[in-house]
Amino acid sequence: MSLLSFFGLGSKAQVITPPEIHSKQCAGELLIIDVRQPNEWHQTGIPAGSHGITHGAPDFVTKVKTLAANNPDCKIALSCLSGMRTKAAVKQLSDAGVTDLYIVQGGLLAWAKYKLPLDAG
Repeated sequence: MSLLSFFGLGSKAQVITPPEIHSKQCAGELLIIDVRQPNEWHQTGIPAGSHGITHGAPDFVTKVKTLAANNPDCKIALSCLSGMRTKAAVKQLSDAGVTDLYIVQGGLLAWAKYKLPLDAG
């Protein structure tokens, strides 16, 4: 069973490692969205250069679509603490027509394990 099938994502998102995500971000190929709550950002920080847009907020899809429209050459990568909350975010965004989504494998915990840069939340 593939990791995508395990998460129930089908072909809606590609799960890739934090170093791969960071490399694509540095190359200007994608934007990272941290879907956690603001209090979590403040406690742990967020992946450097990422955008905090809370999944579950009424304007979540609108904010992501606006960010994507303002950066048409970039794909979107989603992150949470461990990688599980991104499943619901991917489904919601896919249902709203957002394509070319990535998931940060292992979320912020894996990001920190690889000692990748963090910004204050």
